[in-house]
Amino acid sequence: MNRLGANTPPDPPDAIDASPFSHQIELHGVDYQVDGHTILQSINLCLKKGQRVLVFGPSGAGKSTLLGVLTGVLRCSRGQIKVDGVELGRLRGNSWRRQLGVVLQDALLLSGTVRDNLLYACPNATEKDLHRVLVQVRLESDPRVPTAWLDRQVGARGDNLSGGERQRVAIARTLLTNPEILLLDEPTSMLDAVAKEQVLETIRSASEGRTLLLVTHDSFLRQLADVEIHLREGRVVETRCRNSPRELAPPATLAETGTG
Repeated sequence: MNRLGANTPPDPPDAIDASPFSHQIELHGVDYQVDGHTILQSINLCLKKGQRVLVFGPSGAGKSTLLGVLTGVLRCSRGQIKVDGVELGRLRGNSWRRQLGVVLQDALLLSGTVRDNLLYACPNATEKDLHRVLVQVRLESDPRVPTAWLDRQVGARGDNLSGGERQRVAIARTLLTNPEILLLDEPTSMLDAVAKEQVLETIRSASEGRTLLLVTHDSFLRQLADVEIHLREGRVVETRCRNSPRELAPPATLAETGTG
């Protein structure tokens, strides 16, 4: 969960494990406050399995905070969040977050190779698994034709890679955990037009068979959306349904792809 998991609230004594996500996430009248300052106010949303949901808004609108309360690392001050009808606060946090793939705006890469970074997320991954996710994020074109990408040195904090390459490696690392839901925070921030197009195609490929929640201020990404949610000063000011939810097969497991 990267730094989003810092200072996570403890589970209640009677917490239960989260079942595999199957239907929808509901937010009913959700507020989030810090030191008397309201960051989210009266949020009412329904996020359905298989949708690509984009949350738009300017800096300070509460977009990243919304990700925090959905992952359970921030506890809402008022209201309810339900996952398939069960209150999020009743679920063991780690069992819920194992179903989530989170890539933050400043996704941190480890000094070392691309292989080192991928194996950090999934130490038991095979070579075939690693090449498969590199193909998914468009760093390789064919898993049967390995390239030098796995042994490429990323440098301190990924400084040997372009911004777009760093984002794609971070997304590939997340895909190795086979998440049900992808949560992306400003994935095209500070990228040029070419890199944005590459990352957009990466997200399109990575979200196939999954639910996507992407927070951004970048209108370039609107073409991905089934649903657009516009935030301003912590409130939902507009919701647009652009496309019908896609009929999706579940994401392939390592066993189903003949790996592992």
